[in-house]
Amino acid sequence: MSSQSHRPAQSRRQRHKPESRQESRPPHTKRFRNLLGAFSALVLAAATIVAASGPAAAEEESGYTVVLKDNVTNVDSTAAAQQKKYGFTLSSTYEHGLKGYSGTMTSAEEAELGADPAIAFIAPERKFTLADDEADGPEPPAVTGFLPTWWLRVGGTEDEAADNGTEISVNTAVIDTGIDSSHPDLNVVGGVDCSSGTAVEVTPVDHNGHGTMVAGVIAAKNNTFGVIGTAYGAPLWSVRVMSDSGTISEAALLCAADWVVSTRTDSDQQNDIQVVNISIGGPGQDQGSCGNGVDPLHQMICQGVEQGITWTVAAGNEAADFATTVPATYDEVLTATAMADYDGRPGGEATPICSGGTVPSADDDFANFSNFATEAADQQHTVAGPGVCITSTYPGGLYNTAHGTSFASPAVAGSVARCIYSGACQGGGSSVMQQFLAAVEQYNNEDPRFGFTGDPLRPSSGQYFGYLTTSTLGF
Repeated sequence: MSSQSHRPAQSRRQRHKPESRQESRPPHTKRFRNLLGAFSALVLAAATIVAASGPAAAEEESGYTVVLKDNVTNVDSTAAAQQKKYGFTLSSTYEHGLKGYSGTMTSAEEAELGADPAIAFIAPERKFTLADDEADGPEPPAVTGFLPTWWLRVGGTEDEAADNGTEISVNTAVIDTGIDSSHPDLNVVGGVDCSSGTAVEVTPVDHNGHGTMVAGVIAAKNNTFGVIGTAYGAPLWSVRVMSDSGTISEAALLCAADWVVSTRTDSDQQNDIQVVNISIGGPGQDQGSCGNGVDPLHQMICQGVEQGITWTVAAGNEAADFATTVPATYDEVLTATAMADYDGRPGGEATPICSGGTVPSADDDFANFSNFATEAADQQHTVAGPGVCITSTYPGGLYNTAHGTSFASPAVAGSVARCIYSGACQGGGSSVMQQFLAAVEQYNNEDPRFGFTGDPLRPSSGQYFGYLTTSTLGF
């Protein structure tokens, strides 16, 4: 988040060198000085050899993810036994999305461990970041309701908003910085903190603001105040992955995905998460076969798809091909690019003004910062959402306005949740994803004015942004 400034509330019907010492010495003969110099050189050389080859030069440890073979029956005991045998430091274990664990070890320990018959593969741990979004300062609570233009642009109507108290009852998880569960405009029903790499049940909080904004785009309530989300009132599950220092480890993301998958395999049907949003990215590629043998995060997400989960992911904000960004490039996720809208309707006639300032992206045009697809495989799972001038919930009962694919992605997530709720998207996982993509394409083609400059009907050369999502499917 960038600058912080407060603004008045808006109405729903109106439009975040050490001291040197000189020692005295007795006079020495030239021969003694020469002998002393030679002796010192020998001592220095010997010390250099010892430092280079002795135990004082401990090998540096790095983070790794260890994936076990499917025939391993007890992950915890296997990990503990391997830690004792090979000497690495164990940090986290996983057993739902895949069987494995995370730890720190030297390259020598990693090589020895890799030869263990219980190991499927070992992958170096990557670092992840939030999409590089821009935000204004938080605003005071809105006393009366505010219909965001982005919400109207994807199909929301004033008549629908007038039906206060209704909700889209589809369990949706936000893997992010957390969610402020005390925000009166959000229905947060539970969550865990995975920032350490181990899932801990907590009362969800958000010390950053990003996750709470994402949550509001998905599911801010349909009431008489604040804003409104695409899948308004949906039960939200907070899965925090950002540490207090602002870092996101791969262990934290794996912990989050593993926990989400666990809700689909436990005995409690009330916590079954159906839609997950990840507005986070890191380095990597889709190497095929669901990452088997090379990419534990990809493998984990694919297991979630098999269990009925639909994942939506931000494309990123580097104005570049997202083919080298994960999880955006995985074929099994819906990847959201961003477009701009300022008046809640198509046509490209609105002045690009947001929060009193001009914005580089024109109305009903692709966002100038948005990543895009170039490869055919990536185009098959790309969809666009509003990502410019997005007003949403913010910690402390506040509201904020921001730009980024981080907020295009939850607009898509909410649309998917609505599609599931209406019955237009059925079967879970990949079935929902394919039905949703086909329905969005059909909707855009039946109403060619609905889209934006840069979509497949008005393409931008060498850049694929996908069709604009709609919240109307099945309604």
